[in-house]
Amino acid sequence: RQDTDWKSIYNTFISVATPDLQKMTFDQFVWGCENARSRAFSGAYQGSAFNPLIYAFTLLLVTVYVGVGIGTLEQAANGAGLVLCASILNDFVLPKLSKSKRYVICPMIDMANHRSLGTSGDVSFEFFGDAYSLASSTSIQQGQEVFISYGARSNDQLLQYYGFVEIDNPHDVYVMPPLREWDIDALEEACGRKFSTDKLQKLDRAGLLGSTFGGSSSSSSTAISNDD
Repeated sequence: RQDTDWKSIYNTFISVATPDLQKMTFDQFVWGCENARSRAFSGAYQGSAFNPLIYAFTLLLVTVYVGVGIGTLEQAANGAGLVLCASILNDFVLPKLSKSKRYVICPMIDMANHRSLGTSGDVSFEFFGDAYSLASSTSIQQGQEVFISYGARSNDQLLQYYGFVEIDNPHDVYVMPPLREWDIDALEEACGRKFSTDKLQKLDRAGLLGSTFGGSSSSSSTAISNDD
């Protein structure tokens, strides 16, 4: 499925690409996309960064508005308040409501390795500085490695996105096929005993056997968390 999705995206890209980019092979396209996806940071989109020019220009307009007698100070303050509200709405409220995400590649910062627990660094977007930063609330000794978290990801996700797995990953899960699709005869032979038909029927009525290809049961897979 992943290969099919990549080929669909590649064909769409090639259909609108410039002549030079149309020379790109499928393998080159996947290599570039996987590099970008494995190195990119994602987070809630916050619109544009802080731009002091907007507020400086607003202050200038207020000064001219009041200075030449076009209107009162109260009217000018109301206008400046509208600019401030519009800026907050555009940069914080609307992106949060739309649940938009921003993806960025941060050279140097993306060299930090992942650790689910006990991270020593945190990556964040500095709104007023218009930059991403890697900061730590603990002291870092010279030569000590700084770890960050790539998110609560299972080993399957870590392997697919980043090419590694984490020992004792607290977020690891095992996705099992529906019990209905298991080879019961082989399972009984391996266990050396028969499974009661009544027990299987009870599991089926409880919806714990999973769905068939077109069945009515709601569960299509079974996920078991690694809580040990």
